[in-house]
Amino acid sequence: IIGAGPAGLMAGAGLTMLGRSFEIIERKVVGQTWREMPESFVVNVPARDFLGFEHSLRHEGVIFNKERRPLLEFFDEYIAAFGLRKKIREHTSVEQIIRHPNGVFQVLWKGADNWLHISYARNIIFGAGVFHQPNRLNVEGEDKFPGKVFHVSDVLDIDNHIGRNEKIVIVGAGNSALRVLEIAQKKTEAITMIFRQEKI
Repeated sequence: IIGAGPAGLMAGAGLTMLGRSFEIIERKVVGQTWREMPESFVVNVPARDFLGFEHSLRHEGVIFNKERRPLLEFFDEYIAAFGLRKKIREHTSVEQIIRHPNGVFQVLWKGADNWLHISYARNIIFGAGVFHQPNRLNVEGEDKFPGKVFHVSDVLDIDNHIGRNEKIVIVGAGNSALRVLEIAQKKTEAITMIFRQEKI
């Protein structure tokens, strides 16, 4: 499993339930994307959407606010509940993946010791964070736009991207877009949102 965020941890929990052998490779540390969020970041996680949440852990509420750090604490509880800690390799980068003719994958990875290691697996699950490889619009003229074009992940460092009272356009109206709106309003009121839905 590549990535030790919510997706990677859930994959590990599911494989644990099935009695399968696996390891989780994480480029930095568990929940790195969430650790980089602003302190006021709030995430709504329905219990049904987090494998094992409803019957393995005693969390009745579904809202996590990083100011009180329960989300990262929840990750620790989740890891303990499914015995995942010994399966996680933090500060480990995947250098190469090769699929052999017999269908087995050879994964070359560099650990915290800075040495190269090899693991073999019949399946690979990618649970890497969305911010590591942000999606772009890829529309005509995007690369020639004279202003600034940036991804929601850049808003974590908003002071370097939005000047005071600058005009900005937010494309999308999902959770990420609304979070950008909340942060951007602290710098400017000249904000336009463009989205495909009939309503937010």
